[in-house]
Amino acid sequence: LEGDDVETAKSKISEEIKEAEKQLVLEEENAKNAPLSDKQDVSSPSTKLTTDKERLHKKALYDSLSFELELQKIFNEDDPDEIWLISPWIRKGAFVHDRGPLIENFLKDENKRVFIAYSEPALNNDGKPMMDEEVEPGIIQLDEQYPNFFYVQLPEFHLKNVIEVKGDQKVLFSGSFNVLSFSVSEQQKHVRREEMTLAHHTVAKNKYA
Repeated sequence: LEGDDVETAKSKISEEIKEAEKQLVLEEENAKNAPLSDKQDVSSPSTKLTTDKERLHKKALYDSLSFELELQKIFNEDDPDEIWLISPWIRKGAFVHDRGPLIENFLKDENKRVFIAYSEPALNNDGKPMMDEEVEPGIIQLDEQYPNFFYVQLPEFHLKNVIEVKGDQKVLFSGSFNVLSFSVSEQQKHVRREEMTLAHHTVAKNKYA
């Protein structure tokens, strides 16, 4: 996004998201400035608290290319404990060539987990399965080979979400990017425009809890 497109995109961000992002920044500053003793939860010794160095830093709004890059960062750099991919469809083009290899490499660490949720067909569906038949063998192989991989088909939904969990941090991205059926490569000259926004945990709780 460049120039006027940036301002147009910003104008479409809801006041709820804007206020949540301000709160997110404030919480980061408070966590950064808090004494060490305040950051330790002695009542829950098993809780993994996040240090300043480990804290995840995200943007408020992503277009197609920037969120594709963010996905690469989540899997390869952020070192999260869990990744949740929620999308109505699972398509060959995106999963076999892009998502599948990322997921499998991530699962090689048995302490990490990946959750996939896709939708049952809509009543007015054209008969095409929600998961391409070429994808199913790969999904089954991941399920059989990695006990830290989970997938489920849920009653009809149209959400497109990515959830990243690291220690005490839970980050929700939500928008129009079908993470299991759509991907972007740098070689593409024409890219379908999709958007994902960062939701503060209070927004996520209000909408999805």
